[in-house]
Amino acid sequence: MREFSYVRGKKQSYDHPAHKRRFPRYASRNGINFEDYLTKKTLSEINVLSPASDITFWKRQKIKNSIKIVFDANDPFLMVNNFSVKDKLRGLFKYLSGNHKYLDFNYRKSYLELCNIADLVVVGHKSQYDFLQNKSKKVCLIPDYGLDIQIRNKKNFNLSENKTINIFWEGLGSSFLPFKLIEKIFEPINDKYNFLFHFVTDLSFYKYGDQFVKKNIIEVSKNISPKFYKQFRFYQFSEYMMNKIAIACDFGIIPLPIDNSLNYWKPENKLIHMWRMCLPVITSKIPSYDMVMKDTNQDLCTNDYDKWRDLVLAFSNSESLRKKSGLIGYNHVNKFYSNSKIDLLWETNFLEI
Repeated sequence: MREFSYVRGKKQSYDHPAHKRRFPRYASRNGINFEDYLTKKTLSEINVLSPASDITFWKRQKIKNSIKIVFDANDPFLMVNNFSVKDKLRGLFKYLSGNHKYLDFNYRKSYLELCNIADLVVVGHKSQYDFLQNKSKKVCLIPDYGLDIQIRNKKNFNLSENKTINIFWEGLGSSFLPFKLIEKIFEPINDKYNFLFHFVTDLSFYKYGDQFVKKNIIEVSKNISPKFYKQFRFYQFSEYMMNKIAIACDFGIIPLPIDNSLNYWKPENKLIHMWRMCLPVITSKIPSYDMVMKDTNQDLCTNDYDKWRDLVLAFSNSESLRKKSGLIGYNHVNKFYSNSKIDLLWETNFLEI
């Protein structure tokens, strides 16, 4: 039996989606035991690094010791070329906050160097997979697992109340918050229906590095979207709550800024999670969502505000359209993104290192 260690970020529990939907889930589904590096501090035959692991430490360990490293490079840092101040200072911040042992100012460079020397790089985005084809020993594309609960699917596509539209959004509070973008999209049509927006997220979160500048999500929404916050409803994230709220809503939305940042290069996981519940979804037109929508022959992603409004009103007006779209997404996910297919991807790639 091969020995595995798994490396989390210092401030992350195993309930964090970065772990719950990646290698630890594969291990639990397939009877694979692994050491937790943060508690044991011992190297194993195969060391699986989460995206929040200390890349400055592990790239040096790889050179120093004859160990195998699997880097789950699920964050598409290598695709970003529009760097914010936060991005430029990421390496310094991680060192000063104690998350990195060594000071490497250029985080992107260190990230790429680890990808170059790792025995296997696992990515979630097709573009990052293509980018690393000639830069890594071996790279594979593995999407996130679904919810680790018995998923309830949306079956009733009627409106819960005449002229009331319940809209679903899910995400971490520390990631992109769509309040201002929602206001821009919906303000011209806000008199057509009673739009209510349901956010399953962190009710409080840290703005920087999961440990600095604590924020309250309701206060943040009031400041960002003073015109719309009274239409917002918030629920503390859990997989159970995500599932319960999603299937009670009429459709989901994933609005994102088109700024060539990490938001633009998100993999399709969030859309896939919503489709697993048979929820119809409208998204911004980023590469991953555009690819999957085309795979299902649906035209439900756009960066044009007028088209956003047309799609919202079309979904709001038609029960049959909502049901058709939800079922198309659900069938696509069951065919191409099932947990058993994801198991096979992890197993096949581990056998080759």
